[in-house]
Amino acid sequence: MTTEVRVIDETTAEMQLAHACPMCDGDLELRLSPDGARSFCSTCHTIQKPRVPRDPVTGWSLDFLNVGLA
Repeated sequence: MTTEVRVIDETTAEMQLAHACPMCDGDLELRLSPDGARSFCSTCHTIQKPRVPRDPVTGWSLDFLNVGLA
């Protein structure tokens, strides 16, 4: 699912996740930094702040908070 990981500096990385947008299933740009995670979908132009918890057994996951439904 990850197409490329770019290391910005020793604490920040960016990656593109194919078909990972929870709104439209578009490709998602994800930035991980000490301030947390931020994501942007170039298809529907949503900007979100997902949680990225790490489980020692299953690894990393990407959780989005639903704030509304139209």
